[in-house]
Amino acid sequence: MDPRPDSVFELLRQVKNLVQIRHAVAHRVWRDERELHLAAVGLLAELVVNGPRRSGEIAQDRAVDPSVVSRQVAQLQRAGLVERRISPADGRAMLLSATPAGITLIEQWKQEQIEWMRSALSDWTDEDLAQASRLIERLTCDLRGGLSPKRVAATG
Repeated sequence: MDPRPDSVFELLRQVKNLVQIRHAVAHRVWRDERELHLAAVGLLAELVVNGPRRSGEIAQDRAVDPSVVSRQVAQLQRAGLVERRISPADGRAMLLSATPAGITLIEQWKQEQIEWMRSALSDWTDEDLAQASRLIERLTCDLRGGLSPKRVAATG
């Protein structure tokens, strides 16, 4: 059963609004004298949450060109927030990982965002938040699946 075009358009509109708000909140909360680009900070946050990763994997997951990740990593390395290490599983590969300073920075940023969001959603119950999280996770997974080369070829 295919969703109606007007329903899909309304969802697109709401996702756009949510992304704009998320971006505004991140900018409002993000204060750093190193002048790091917010996208680079997002990459650092991914490393803190997911652990060491190859830059190619990060680019693939973010659906961006590897050069974008390389520029962000260079900025984070200069700031002492990310380091490259040889992969223990494959001595030829390099893994990116957050430094202790990077972890501390992201933890502080995360707490500030949580406090802002708790205040903004003070009328929501934990059940409301859990339901919204489940739906957003499902939406994200399905949309990410729509980016796969097989799916694009089948619909294109």
